[in-house]
Amino acid sequence: MKKNCSTRSAFFNRRIFIGVFLIIVSGVLALLAFGMRLDSQKLAALSKPKSGGAGVPISKIPGEPLQGIRVQTPANYKGPRYDRRPVKPVYTRPLRDLPKIPPELAVRREVLEPARPKTPTDKPTGGFVQNFLGRVLSAPSPTGVSFDGVGVGLAGFVPSSNPPDTNGRVGAKQYVQWNNTSFAVFDKTTGALLFGPVAGNTLFQSLGGDCATHNDGDPVVSFDILAGRWVLSQFVVGGSPDFSHQCVAVSQTEDATGEYFLYDFVTDPDNFVDYPKTGVWPDGYYMTGRIFNASGTAFLAGRIFVFEREQMVKGLPARQLQADLKKYGNKPQDGMIPSDLDSLTPPPAGEAAFVIAPHPTTVNRLTSARVAVTWGGAPRIRLTEDVIQESWGVPPCVSDTTADHRDCVPEPAPATPPDYVDNLDARLMYRLAYRNFGGSPVQESLVGNITVPGANSNPKHGAIRWYEFRNTGSSTTTPTVFQASTYDPDSAYRWLGSIAMDKNHNIALGYSKSSLTVIPSIFITGRLSTDPLNTLGAEAQVRAGLGVQTNTPVNAGNRWGDYSAMTLDPVDQCTFYYTNEYLKTNGAFNWSTRIASFRFPSCTSAPAWGTLRGTVRSSPSNRTL
Repeated sequence: MKKNCSTRSAFFNRRIFIGVFLIIVSGVLALLAFGMRLDSQKLAALSKPKSGGAGVPISKIPGEPLQGIRVQTPANYKGPRYDRRPVKPVYTRPLRDLPKIPPELAVRREVLEPARPKTPTDKPTGGFVQNFLGRVLSAPSPTGVSFDGVGVGLAGFVPSSNPPDTNGRVGAKQYVQWNNTSFAVFDKTTGALLFGPVAGNTLFQSLGGDCATHNDGDPVVSFDILAGRWVLSQFVVGGSPDFSHQCVAVSQTEDATGEYFLYDFVTDPDNFVDYPKTGVWPDGYYMTGRIFNASGTAFLAGRIFVFEREQMVKGLPARQLQADLKKYGNKPQDGMIPSDLDSLTPPPAGEAAFVIAPHPTTVNRLTSARVAVTWGGAPRIRLTEDVIQESWGVPPCVSDTTADHRDCVPEPAPATPPDYVDNLDARLMYRLAYRNFGGSPVQESLVGNITVPGANSNPKHGAIRWYEFRNTGSSTTTPTVFQASTYDPDSAYRWLGSIAMDKNHNIALGYSKSSLTVIPSIFITGRLSTDPLNTLGAEAQVRAGLGVQTNTPVNAGNRWGDYSAMTLDPVDQCTFYYTNEYLKTNGAFNWSTRIASFRFPSCTSAPAWGTLRGTVRSSPSNRTL
């Protein structure tokens, strides 16, 4: 889409022009010294917004069109990239000292909406359904920490796109939230704003290239509990000469406002890598992605990426490995997420990571991939793939009159059916949280969730199906379902969930809830480890919504959330932090987000946690190890 550029006068005073020109040149040169590249045309007012795909926002001010698209089809698709050359990092000064790009001035580009893969048409059979609210004592309790994140109400922030892609993570002392194209850092105890909000590519200016000039979003915030490091990333779509990149920043300390190691990984030179989701594992930073051709007209593959973690935490050149996940019935896997380490105890040495997804041809299976990598002189990636005998389902789209089939979740008036919001169907929702509880044999747990159909109602509604998978330390076995249930206590629509588990096996599940009488709001429920299997407790309201999203008059579309994030305090191993979207008033492009913490009173904090630094020497030789 062409954008409208600001006009210039045909007449000017030469002396004034030269003076102004010199001032501008001096300012730009100063900014370039810090790696900033500005183009005044990119800040011009632009025309009508364009809709976006699963990981692509609808922009209130759409941007530059993509250039030089090379279109592949399933017939000529070449598979994953096999370039294993190390990517050299760039070291930054402290983030708090870098030039800040205001969110409203970040460059925006048009990103074509990818085609929506067709979902299975069969119906789920069997599976436990909870059609009642559980005990109040089985839900986590608020800690008193609750504050607004990036969105309306924070430091003058004005949203420029839908949805917010609400994502965040708690670290040792801070909470980092990155919502689509802007991020901020907060004190995790008080909620005080420490940094931001700024445009996401503020972080990557020192890197230069596409990571510096693009600010395409779809961010993920991870915290490497083994090293005490932040891992922040966002994608590039429509780069040149390589189309898709993942821009990754690894902090040099536990301070999110400090120095970083920056990496620009080309994830596919020709195709669009959409909806990236990351997970921390001892032998790599794992990422899943959906591969579309560059025009977004063909869904080509589900893919797993692994970045060389050991090198990245040291700020050394790092490689990546890739593999496409198996197709079933010639249909690529979609909606997959990788395991993400939460426990202080790492997985057994050398154990393969987990990737789980809804099956692409039936709602009565999930898919499993165990992903093993070796680095060294001949790096390789190996997948052991199988199916899990467990059901899911495609939630109803209540209105379903728009071209992109996203007008699904009912809202109260003044919203009308074309205003109803996206239900994010047919994907496991972020995260697949992993814990190692030790023992003999080892007991490993992973928890995940997906939106499914609720019981019969008018209008129809969605519910959340949650799972606890278990494994016993093997790198090739398929995890088994220890417990699973659909949480559907009434006829309200519940969706956009995120789930995690504390050190005592207690579970917390956050989500959005809406209906014809319930304004979209943020809720949480959970379960104690001693509760009957397959059950959750009562739900508690995290933040009441005060407005509904409308598609008119500014063509906001129907996008909502895209994902939310339930994460666990890496220090005490008991406190859950949850972030999600809500609105303070009726309208469009006016979203807010909330960050709140909860814990179960019975969970006692883990022993003091920190990073040990020093030199280890052997005895009696006194040689450095």
